[in-house]
Amino acid sequence: MSLLGFGKKEEDFNSLGLPELPSMPERRSLPELPSMPSTSLGNRFNNEMVKSAVIDNTEDNMGNMPSSEDYYSMMEKTPTNQQIIQKPRQNELVWVRIDKFQEAQRDFNEVKGKVREIELLLKEVRAINQKEDAQVSEWVKDLEKVKTLLIDVDSKVFNQL
Repeated sequence: MSLLGFGKKEEDFNSLGLPELPSMPERRSLPELPSMPSTSLGNRFNNEMVKSAVIDNTEDNMGNMPSSEDYYSMMEKTPTNQQIIQKPRQNELVWVRIDKFQEAQRDFNEVKGKVREIELLLKEVRAINQKEDAQVSEWVKDLEKVKTLLIDVDSKVFNQL
């Protein structure tokens, strides 16, 4: 018994002929994926885009992929660190580690010291500026006196010649 013809002769099998295979569709390249920031939300967004592109590369699936506008709208809805930190309500207990409190207190005192130092420096700068202004105004007065003397000498000595 022949495997090719299941009991038929091999010549009968070859005479039947094979049907033509359908042509292969053109292989399209994968679309270039946009890169998103490396945050947890950005990584999830990138993973979803890669999954959807790998599963099916047809135009139907491309409509299901989230767009960059969707990403940015998701970013707007995601709370930021500042929005997550909520102020405690009145009469609500707040627990703080002592070492963190002491560190914050040291930093606060250091900032207060720097502010005092800056205030003193600004007072000194103002005093120096006032002294400079007084000195400049004195020089202007002296220059005016010299000019009047020169004009007086010019008129008395050289105009009579």
